Amino acid sequence: MTRTTPSLADMRRQCRKTLPGIAWAAESWTSLGWLGTRRLTRALRREMPPGHRLAGLDPQAIAAELSQDSVLYALSDGRVALVHLTWARPTDNPNWPSTSLYPSLDDFLGGLAVEYAGEAAFARTFEIGGDLGDVYCAECQSNWSDGKTGEGCVTCGDWPLARPCPVCSGACGEVWDRAIQDSQDSGEAHWIGTCRRQT
Repeated sequence: MTRTTPSLADMRRQCRKTLPGIAWAAESWTSLGWLGTRRLTRALRREMPPGHRLAGLDPQAIAAELSQDSVLYALSDGRVALVHLTWARPTDNPNWPSTSLYPSLDDFLGGLAVEYAGEAAFARTFEIGGDLGDVYCAECQSNWSDGKTGEGCVTCGDWPLARPCPVCSGACGEVWDRAIQDSQDSGEAHWIGTCRRQT
């Protein structure tokens, strides 16, 4: 079975559709229109030295996290590259600007969702803890409100008061809240939430 390479337009469309749904990513990442694509594609070409790992792959900018100078580029072979632009003249170092390659846009977006869901889960933990005060695990006495869990504790289940979606390991970007009373009563972690990949 041959794998078809998605078009640049399809990849931009997927970014526009997916990025706003990823917790926190919507605040820092943006999909690019044609003008942003041209500007950031030219910026990379100016910075890329001969022998850079993206040479010959016709990188085209599709999304950006401009607060970090990180730009996502679609490559002619269907992969995507996350590049940290330096806004400096090219160097002789073929590893600069720093670049991470992903097999596909789906792989990148899934990883981004997992990363942001983890950060969002800790922010949610402190939000819940602020509302409820100190909440402790009945088994190991870890203070969940402070983001603490007991190593190997079944009641904690590796997360305090919130966690990334346990169904897809956070790939859907959702954060689930702990069912505190159910967790305390049963001695194992219970969570409340919905996986967006299953609906």
